[in-house]
Amino acid sequence: MAIDQGLYEQLLAVVQRRYRRYCLLLAALSFGLLLIIGFLAWRNHQPVTVTPLSEEQARTPAGVQLAAEQALVPVSKQQARDAARKIAQTEDGLPDRVI
Repeated sequence: MAIDQGLYEQLLAVVQRRYRRYCLLLAALSFGLLLIIGFLAWRNHQPVTVTPLSEEQARTPAGVQLAAEQALVPVSKQQARDAARKIAQTEDGLPDRVI
């Protein structure tokens, strides 16, 4: 019985060593796949265009036109005038809520 028990332990040790190798291989492959997916997702990320303008610039049609050009949005002169007028009206009026 002692010989059989020693043989069992040896076989168990061999199986555990092989299993450990496969686990390490699987972990390495999973990590590599995760890195590749992360890189592809990061590479395809489209940056958001930010147009920092002062309030005075945003109230003018030229400022609205500049912001539209920086955001790559086509805007006609009439739309720029209407947007500037709307911005000026909302900024000059009373706030909706006072906290």
